[in-house]
Amino acid sequence: AALAVAAPLAYMPRITALRHVSAVALACVGLITVMIVVFAFSPSSDFDPYSECESIEQCKGPTALVTNPSQTLHALPLFVFSYTCHQNIFSITNELSDPTPQRNIKVCVLAVGAAL
Repeated sequence: AALAVAAPLAYMPRITALRHVSAVALACVGLITVMIVVFAFSPSSDFDPYSECESIEQCKGPTALVTNPSQTLHALPLFVFSYTCHQNIFSITNELSDPTPQRNIKVCVLAVGAAL
């Protein structure tokens, strides 16, 4: 089902045709972010992750608002690459002189290799 939706979008002649799809995707990411923040500050009784524990305090592990800055900086490129670079494959494919699946795979492997 996802392929039936994504395949036609992948072969749009111009990248600007995806502006509405991108807006929906950003709205979904925003909604998920809001849901996570709301649940973090006021957990709902509908979803009880502590059902096996006698009290919430018993199941909660240590939390820290800010971790070691070096660990954060080490993980940041992975998140940036994972959540922002994958959408650029459409424009990269349009820029290739002969956009074949093999050349797309080669570009992806080189990009991931350079990022790691």
